[in-house]
Amino acid sequence: MLTSYVFTKYFNTHNKNKKEVFKITHKYLSYIDDDALLSAIDIMYNKYSEVYSGFDYSHFTKNVIDPFQMLFDMHFTGINVNEWISNEVARQVGKSLSNAFGSFQESIIGLSSNYTQYPVGDPNAHGVDCISNDQTVFADIKNKYNTLNSNAQSALWDKLNKITEDFPDATTYHVQIITNVNNKNNDSVSFNKTWKVSKKTDNKRIRLISGDHFYNLVFNSPNAFKELVDILPTVLDDYMTINKKERILDAGNMSLFMELGNMTDNAGLGTDHWQFIKNDMFKKYLGFQNK
Repeated sequence: MLTSYVFTKYFNTHNKNKKEVFKITHKYLSYIDDDALLSAIDIMYNKYSEVYSGFDYSHFTKNVIDPFQMLFDMHFTGINVNEWISNEVARQVGKSLSNAFGSFQESIIGLSSNYTQYPVGDPNAHGVDCISNDQTVFADIKNKYNTLNSNAQSALWDKLNKITEDFPDATTYHVQIITNVNNKNNDSVSFNKTWKVSKKTDNKRIRLISGDHFYNLVFNSPNAFKELVDILPTVLDDYMTINKKERILDAGNMSLFMELGNMTDNAGLGTDHWQFIKNDMFKKYLGFQNK
């Protein structure tokens, strides 16, 4: 259901009072303004566009392509060479975009009227991502549970511990939006608990919290996280339609395919991208030097 409210803004222009009325709608979520949510989506789209448009052949082969896997995948799964390349690009780009998803979650938290999202390096952030305006909640937000290795966990715990010393009324949180939902120990995957780190003395004001519980804390609604997850497909469809956005791969604006097509053709291989990639990967191997 679409709900809305209006607020009025007065300002002085050429000595005349002018009134503007702004309409705030909550078509998607009761706790976030629609335009603000769509703006967060826009940032993600631009990040995708940036990564994909800059993904040329040198980026594609940076981690070394396996021509054997490429060949077997195509023959056994039935995908063609362009589909294989698209899949491999998506896999590699996924790594480049991993931090962007954490930033997206931070931006959603920052849309709460009671919280502020801080850019990396801001001295007012005390090394974390989001802080409640009353400085009782300090949160370092990670999109997935396995983002930090043991050394990074120890360093983050020390940072949060320092905050508890500097702010006696504060509780700090290491937020895992996506927890280990496939853990084999039958541990709860939805939690708000003391964060236990090896060789560290437990501090009840350093918490490990899952995404659902943190959204509940921030937006004061136990279903806030579920509501976001459920509505995102609709928001994304609307964003693409309203802004007349093209699908990034469908738009043909990815330099890799044009570049690879030209190189394959110039090598006298027509459109046989596998032959070109295979020859390029093994160009310094015996028998390949003159290819």
